[in-house]
Amino acid sequence: RRMIFVMTFSAFKSLPIALLLAGSSLLPTAALSGGLHAEGGHGDESPTIAATVSKPATVSDPAAAGVLDEVALQSLKAAPLPQQINPEVRAVVDTLAASVVMRQAFDLLKSDQARFVQEAIQLSEIPAPTFEEAKKAQAFAALLRANGLTNVRIDSIGNVIGVRKGSGKGPSIAVIAHLDTVFDAKTDLKVRKKGSLLYGPGLTDDSAGLAMMLSCLRTLNQSAIETKGDLVFVGSVGEEGNGDLRGVKQFFKDNTKISGVLIVEAAPLQVI
Repeated sequence: RRMIFVMTFSAFKSLPIALLLAGSSLLPTAALSGGLHAEGGHGDESPTIAATVSKPATVSDPAAAGVLDEVALQSLKAAPLPQQINPEVRAVVDTLAASVVMRQAFDLLKSDQARFVQEAIQLSEIPAPTFEEAKKAQAFAALLRANGLTNVRIDSIGNVIGVRKGSGKGPSIAVIAHLDTVFDAKTDLKVRKKGSLLYGPGLTDDSAGLAMMLSCLRTLNQSAIETKGDLVFVGSVGEEGNGDLRGVKQFFKDNTKISGVLIVEAAPLQVI
């Protein structure tokens, strides 16, 4: 059974740890499937990116529009959140977080903040309504290549896929953020700054997720961190509304040896 993790932007600092856990054979599947529930307020350590100012008249994804309350969100989930972090998972996370290489990685993430925001804005300002993601896909593919991935491709349905190879001795893990947004092609996508906050349609859902993947890819490379398993970075199409998750459905149909999934999504959760 595949392991599925959801990470929100407030857990940005923890993504390299999650990638290391998922891309290694440090933990058995049973331990990983216990899940991690990040602690702290929703605003802790989040990038200075806010929800969009304007919303479309008809929104196909209520979570993307920020109108889904916690009760409704819980009802949509396949299983309740774990009330406690699996002790075995916590022990490994604590050990990794205290290591010299991870402290260096955290410092690199902090220093990468400006580029992360720049790439989030760059991607957010490219129109990408569901079923019309091709231009944004090309841009994201170019950014993956610019960040060191040489085997980047766009599959038959339009997903962008790039692999950071591991040693071959661990599970292959997919890291996924989606390309499409709920906003139509006529929407003004210009990102605006008000004080320390940025506002733009689709900026948090999910362009910042795509940019986060790029930032963590740079961090892994600059830290010379190696994983035992491959990390498969995916910019998926058709996540919103009538897209019916067509991108990820096709991805898993074509890639049957993926052992786990880490989804970078702008839901109001703090879950890895």
